[in-house]
Amino acid sequence: MSECVRSHPYSVRRKACRLYAERYPLTEVSKILKIPVTTLYNWSRDNDFKSLRDEVELDLRGDLQSMRNTVVTALNRTLRVYEKLAARIEEHLDKGELIPEELAALALAFERNSNVLLRLLGK
Repeated sequence: MSECVRSHPYSVRRKACRLYAERYPLTEVSKILKIPVTTLYNWSRDNDFKSLRDEVELDLRGDLQSMRNTVVTALNRTLRVYEKLAARIEEHLDKGELIPEELAALALAFERNSNVLLRLLGK
């Protein structure tokens, strides 16, 4: 029984699979990687290619979830800063203290941004 020799390295197969998982048609993957379409069709029928595709899709979902978590954390942190600043400004207003024009303009910008952040965070 002879062993199958692969003419394309694993990294190329993985790249093809990633493009396929990102919904590129095989004809486009063929042009990008300069691999015959028939080879790609054969890979797409292989269980090996299917498992690679599933793995790539899981990686992509994980990457997206990680990015989402990072963005939400940053937005929450920024929102807390805005809320603290708004509270301090309100405190100065309640005491009847004058607020310089620059601080008032900054407060308005922070208020608008915090409203956008609240909408982005679904709050």
